[in-house]
Amino acid sequence: MGASSSKKSEALEEAESCYSPDDLQRIQDAFLRFSQGKTPDGVPMLTCAELQALLQKNSGLVRNIFNVMSEGSEKGITMDQFLEAKVTCERSSKARANAFLYRLFDTQNRGKIDRHAVEKVLFLCVEYVKGTSEDTDETLVNACLNAAFEKVKQNTTSEDLTLTEFQTWTNAVPAVTNLLLNLLKSQEMGAVDVSPIRPELNCGSVEPTLTVIGATHAWLLAGMLQEHQRCSWTLLYNSRTHGTSISTFVGRCTARGPALLVIRDTTGGVFGGFAAEPW
Repeated sequence: MGASSSKKSEALEEAESCYSPDDLQRIQDAFLRFSQGKTPDGVPMLTCAELQALLQKNSGLVRNIFNVMSEGSEKGITMDQFLEAKVTCERSSKARANAFLYRLFDTQNRGKIDRHAVEKVLFLCVEYVKGTSEDTDETLVNACLNAAFEKVKQNTTSEDLTLTEFQTWTNAVPAVTNLLLNLLKSQEMGAVDVSPIRPELNCGSVEPTLTVIGATHAWLLAGMLQEHQRCSWTLLYNSRTHGTSISTFVGRCTARGPALLVIRDTTGGVFGGFAAEPW
């Protein structure tokens, strides 16, 4: 493993209790395969660029998580730092994972996060979900921000989110934590249980621009559903394509399994509901 002594670190001992020997070995082997540098003591280290290559994710989110693991150092992260973060994100308590994510949002190391800090991470999440920075879905980002700074903080005047308020907000917007806590999973480490970031949208012959929801909507909505319901969504009915007959709507949607109904009104408002059982 490249350790400088035979004594096991606390991070390694915890990882051994959380992962099978084979899974842990794959994680360690992948880390060493991508690590090119070492500490003065000869301990292998990963730079941010090497971490991005290992995770196969070229995103500003990886830069944020690297900064949390390295505690702001640009030199790199050790195996112990990587294992500790991976256990925290994937196998620890919800409270510990949220505390880690709170630091991920605190890119200025202020010990607290404000609206601007949350906004920056949300835009990075949208960019990651859509695979592009060209369309930021600002309306949806603002809706998520309002959920944090108007609903969660409705009885306070502080401009910062406390850790407790942050936890309340992430409970209301679970798609954010689902995405961030899966960042350290990679096929390079043998991960086969990576949860879909968002459902694949199968629109058939309908032009995607005619549908009510896009990638960001799907990501946010899927975060509230069971994992097996996040894989693939098929468009059953679209009023612009299939007409406005209620019988057509019912005929196309009956007995097709769990369904999500999404409506956009004449003012641009979007709302709907979810049926967990077939109609």
